[in-house]
Amino acid sequence: MMIKLINIDNHKLFSDGLRAIISQEKDMLFLEAYSDGKDMKDRLKLHEPDMVLLDMYLNEKSGIAIAKEIKKIRPKTKIIILSLEVNPVFTAELEEIGVEGYISKELDSVDLLAVIRKVYAGQTQYSHDILQNSNSVTVMVNDFGLTYRELEIYQYIKEGKSSQEIAELLHRSVMTIRTHRKNIRQKLKTKINNQGDFFDY
Repeated sequence: MMIKLINIDNHKLFSDGLRAIISQEKDMLFLEAYSDGKDMKDRLKLHEPDMVLLDMYLNEKSGIAIAKEIKKIRPKTKIIILSLEVNPVFTAELEEIGVEGYISKELDSVDLLAVIRKVYAGQTQYSHDILQNSNSVTVMVNDFGLTYRELEIYQYIKEGKSSQEIAELLHRSVMTIRTHRKNIRQKLKTKINNQGDFFDY
């Protein structure tokens, strides 16, 4: 599995940050970044992306307009719209278009990567479902010392996934995932005394 992505965002610093984050992932390939939604037919034909990470507010067209165009040209391409301001008024329109994700740019990198993988796997991800959990990330990192990789694995554990399933999703060995589980258990030991084998398979 290799998730091929392009980004459309007129803030170069944000695009560069996305490229740096995604380029570290073995199951993702950052193809190209564009500052506008021009020539979408040619760009989609050139790159054949699995997913487009799309800014909501661009100079000439909105993310909604570009999303409509993408879905008309290449319906199977998944779209995640990123915005500094997530407006629930837009949700119904985006769902009708078939946009798979609508999330805040304030989401941290570990949650963003999880969203990308979930959308690629066929789920829809909207910020009202995601942000309720994002405030705990700072506590998990600062107070319990979890790494961002451990946070990602912890999220999968909470979803009930086995070490084998997580290993397949993250393209790591089962032994590596089990080692992460052990480390997570040790770091969170004061909080999981009554959770049995939650971290052990």
